[in-house]
Amino acid sequence: EVQMAEEIIVDILTDGTVKMEGKGFHGKQCEIVMAEIEATLGKVANVRVKPEYNEKVAHGEKIRGR
Repeated sequence: EVQMAEEIIVDILTDGTVKMEGKGFHGKQCEIVMAEIEATLGKVANVRVKPEYNEKVAHGEKIRGR
C-alpha cells in the first residue's frame, strides 16, 4: 500500500485571512500538527474536519507532534 506524504497547504488571502488544509493525515495527526501552527498565527475563526479525521490510526502508528 502506497501512503500519501503528509503536507499542510497554507493560503494567505488578500484580506489577511489564512486558510490551511492538511493532506495525507489520518485520525488526530493533522489536529496535532495544525495546533502548533495555529498557536503561532493567533486566533482561529473556523475549523472544519475532513472524513479522514474519523479514521482510526493503525496500532503502533506514531502520531507526531509536540
